[in-house]
Amino acid sequence: MVNRLLVVPAVAPRRHLGGHRRGAAGAGADQGRARPRAERGDPRQPVGQDHGKGGPRGYDGGKKVAGRKRSLLVDTGGLVLARRVDPADVPDREGAKRLLAPLKGHLPRLAKVWMDGGYKGEFEAWLAQELGWAAEVVQHPDAGIRHVWLPAGAPPPEPRPKGFRLLPRRWVVERTFAWLGRNRRLAKDHEGRCETGEAWIDLAMIRLLASRLARRRLSTQLLIRNPGERFWYRGRPSRRPARRPAVPRRLAVAPHLDPGELRRRARAAPAADRVRWLAVRLVAEGRPATEVGPLVGFSPEWVRTLVRRYNAGGPAALGDRRRGNPGGGGLRAPGRREELRAALAGPAPGGGLWTGRKAAAWMAAALGRPVAPQRGWEPLRALGWTPQRPRPREERADPAAQAAFTKGGSGPPPPR
Repeated sequence: MVNRLLVVPAVAPRRHLGGHRRGAAGAGADQGRARPRAERGDPRQPVGQDHGKGGPRGYDGGKKVAGRKRSLLVDTGGLVLARRVDPADVPDREGAKRLLAPLKGHLPRLAKVWMDGGYKGEFEAWLAQELGWAAEVVQHPDAGIRHVWLPAGAPPPEPRPKGFRLLPRRWVVERTFAWLGRNRRLAKDHEGRCETGEAWIDLAMIRLLASRLARRRLSTQLLIRNPGERFWYRGRPSRRPARRPAVPRRLAVAPHLDPGELRRRARAAPAADRVRWLAVRLVAEGRPATEVGPLVGFSPEWVRTLVRRYNAGGPAALGDRRRGNPGGGGLRAPGRREELRAALAGPAPGGGLWTGRKAAAWMAAALGRPVAPQRGWEPLRALGWTPQRPRPREERADPAAQAAFTKGGSGPPPPR
């Protein structure tokens, strides 16, 4: 018995079996040869200890995870519409672009996408420009808040609430990841290629849909409408004719000007207004907004907005609205700063404490125009507010004892 293997003595010298600390070597074997570790594992070690995973992999410095990441596009029910597996060092926004770029023109009914905070910023503009989809970022209310603004002399902010918070629409894709994780092949990354991981995601969703259809088939009941008539199954489509697929409605341009006059106006318009006239002329010729937008450099939604302005106001509505616009006066207008002071005395919109972003939102509502979130700190600073960082507190602490300790020093010495 050598290394727990039955060895014929006549074979041992020819096979050059080496010695091991747990068993004696065969007769005539080479005693100095070390046994490779990868030949057989220790009986008490887990399976696959010497197995190395190949294929493209990376390291995500933000999540401190090495391996790969999965990007999914699901519908409102959680079913996968698109999937992609990339190395972990690929940024989330770049992975989302690789996922959604091939879908251009394949999902005509898709209009809005919910996504988490990792995709906000430049990716939202790319999504609207390339695919024409609206984006809404769903993230925790306190995400990214490092400090809040408080007036001079105000007490420190309360500690942030702890625990789980249900975020709208975000649980749908998280539930889909949970569905995929119930498959043993997808619970861990065992594949050598990213394409193989994507194929296993497809198989997992096929298995899920097939099981749902099977349960639905078994739960149907046979119903008799009238004696002598054909029967029908509950859950199956009736004998009514199928509805035709929805065709996108073409924009109608009001006949303020004939096509020739539109062409002449577009050529004679200033450089800033020429593109708007060109967009309206192309729509008047029968081209859809999705085709006109890339030609003139506008999004399809902005082309529709220009056509609606032209239909409502005529040729004068296509001019540059920035000319002759006096603006909203800003927060330095008389009485506007007092309005902000009164608003800051009340509760912050959305709950919690006042932040620069919330102040910018109030400014945008008061001025009637968008205000960048980075501008929110300016009126707060002008009113004497200072940034304070909320820190957790000990719930059992006594505020009166803390105040006395701060004012009176360390207090009397303890008795000996």
